[in-house]
Amino acid sequence: MTLKSILGEGGYEVGVAGDVRQAREMLAAKAYDVVLTDLVLPGESGMVLVKEVRQKFPRIPVILMAGAPSKETTMEASRAGVVACLTKPVPPKKLLPAVHQAVTVRVPDAEGHPFA
Repeated sequence: MTLKSILGEGGYEVGVAGDVRQAREMLAAKAYDVVLTDLVLPGESGMVLVKEVRQKFPRIPVILMAGAPSKETTMEASRAGVVACLTKPVPPKKLLPAVHQAVTVRVPDAEGHPFA
């Protein structure tokens, strides 16, 4: 099963970007409740996307996936504001709760004020 099909069956509407450039375009065109990205992407790193989303769209929670994230990667992701770092392959029983929590927990803005 693909991530899109797992999330679709979980009741989520899913947009798919093939790289950071396409994700930027999608985020500029439509409001999203959560960003789920891989660390390794064609061209720019998923960490670049994480940092951009947190800077430009601070209310959108970000979930990062990685094959075997190092301690340094996990720490960098946490400092960048990732709400969850999932190890691939991500089973549906871990993916769906992580996405659900990300879209239901209020993300503070850049000044630390909770979403109103």
